[in-house]
Amino acid sequence: MFDKILVYENSLAERLPALDRAVALAEGTDIEVKIIDVVATAENIQHDHHRKMRSVVELEREDRLEAICEPLRKLKINYTTELLRGRPFAEVVREVVHEGFDLVIKTASLATPNEVTGVMGPTDMRIVRNCPCPVWLEVEKKKSSSPSVLVAVDPQTVINDLNISLVKRGVKLARMMKATLHVVAAWEAMDESFLSDKMESKKLTDYLTFLESCAKESLDHILAPAGTSIHSNHVHFHKGIPSEVILNCTESLRPDVVVMGTVCEVGIGGLLIGNTADMVLRQIERPVLAIKPEAIFTT
Repeated sequence: MFDKILVYENSLAERLPALDRAVALAEGTDIEVKIIDVVATAENIQHDHHRKMRSVVELEREDRLEAICEPLRKLKINYTTELLRGRPFAEVVREVVHEGFDLVIKTASLATPNEVTGVMGPTDMRIVRNCPCPVWLEVEKKKSSSPSVLVAVDPQTVINDLNISLVKRGVKLARMMKATLHVVAAWEAMDESFLSDKMESKKLTDYLTFLESCAKESLDHILAPAGTSIHSNHVHFHKGIPSEVILNCTESLRPDVVVMGTVCEVGIGGLLIGNTADMVLRQIERPVLAIKPEAIFTT
């Protein structure tokens, strides 16, 4: 499923869930793992005193990076380490582009008090927005006796290739983790409250039934390639705002990871994630594997 994994971990942290996740995925496989830490630099400050202080920080982080990877020497893992310098999100993206990693794993940063509650901080969001490969944002959590993977799909989008890819990745990931696979899908009627004042009740009901039927037909098409890998009882199809449905389903199921797509557009601001992904990432408190449409980077 993955051939080269880039792990970005704060080597000074007490807990290292991103590194733990990488070990769980790579142990006993041929996966190449590179573990990095990034020392943020202020390029506009060139004073000798500043450089000396940065040298102290860099030496400490280099030692810590080697120390946290020491236990890996006893495991069957093909890994390397490197301390990078610069803007963290930019260094991560540069590594992915230059060395061809197909997965980034990072411990999610706590959001600041001024942001919406959740665990995805500014650097996390920048990496998700700009990184061309899937990004796994790991969260420290209690081990589950019954691991599960939740895949979020959108049955009302025209980007069905991404939906199908998400499900296929979910199937492979669930097998790799020996986990139960769930799928959540939401459908909604745009401007329903407005239409309720303009249409007869029966006409509105018929319209909503039509939209639900179309979404269900689309969902069946999305799930078809998975065959019997997904039990019908594990498909959660609900009416509502997609971000709210996903967050509510996540809260009730408490999955080990949520697999979701990020619909991107290229514009003045660069790569942007869609509204649903943005809302979920800013509020979710579970690990997330965020995946972009491949066509964005192959055309």
